[in-house]
Amino acid sequence: MTFSGRLLLAAVGMLTLTAMGETVRFRGGELLRAEISDQAPAVAGLDKDIYDDLPLNPAYAALTLRLDANRELSVYDYVLTAFGNEFPCVALTRGSAPFDVGNWKVFSEKGVNYTLLFVVDRNLVGSGNTANFTLKPKPAGGFETPVRFKKIGSRSFGSFSSVPGSGDMTVAP
Repeated sequence: MTFSGRLLLAAVGMLTLTAMGETVRFRGGELLRAEISDQAPAVAGLDKDIYDDLPLNPAYAALTLRLDANRELSVYDYVLTAFGNEFPCVALTRGSAPFDVGNWKVFSEKGVNYTLLFVVDRNLVGSGNTANFTLKPKPAGGFETPVRFKKIGSRSFGSFSSVPGSGDMTVAP
């Protein structure tokens, strides 16, 4: 093998090693984990009649994040987009508490993770191990963040508070 071939192989290996366990910056802080499940999580107070445009074939996208100091976050701040479709945030949680639509706004606390829950169209998730969406601020304008979600199939989401501070994002090499 030539020197340039070995160098290329080493570079690909380094990219593979750094492709997991990262955070992704977004307007309000850092994204720590992004997962999509086919299993609906429990959401206290969710009235599906309010969301008349929820997908008929839903998947559930959980986006765990850490807020920068002196920031706040509400379910109305972001949507996920893919292929011209917008999916609103339907609930959020602080730490490992259950999702509750009555808890629609939080303020940053040091060392606390927050998780946004979106209901997306399973048909847009695709067949691979990951699915790509864009986290878009509302109202429109501002910093849009591409997010690669890890698909976990029919498993339920794990503990949102146990996400490492160094992140667990799948980042495109």
